[in-house]
Amino acid sequence: MYKLITFLILHLLTLCLFGQSQGVRFSKIDLTAAKQRAAIEDKLIFIDTYTTYCRACKQLEKEFKDPALAKFFNKNFINVKVDMDSEAGPEIKINYEVVFLPTILIIDQLGNQRYKHDALISSNELLSIAKFYQNKYYPDL
Repeated sequence: MYKLITFLILHLLTLCLFGQSQGVRFSKIDLTAAKQRAAIEDKLIFIDTYTTYCRACKQLEKEFKDPALAKFFNKNFINVKVDMDSEAGPEIKINYEVVFLPTILIIDQLGNQRYKHDALISSNELLSIAKFYQNKYYPDL
């Protein structure tokens, strides 16, 4: 009986951990650290701006759980979430002219904006855009 209970607990823990790993993984780092990491890994940075009370932001969060989107973003981007009510919010708001939420951004290692979208977007649309910019088809600024 003890082995069965132990097995079930371990199985549930594994399922919980696996469930949490699904979706786009956002690093808990600031923009400066994200730029440094992007330079080292030669990646672009994906930023999701949000607030805790934004309904559209919560809807977008569901799109981030798409397996194909998550796999691509987790492999090819430094993913960062920025709560616009946090200390980092004003800098992002000013530097990238964030007016509406949710706003998603793709920036390069130097902080140059490559893409901005300030409305809901489907996982398929976002994946197409990410592939376009990740492949560096975008023009140099």
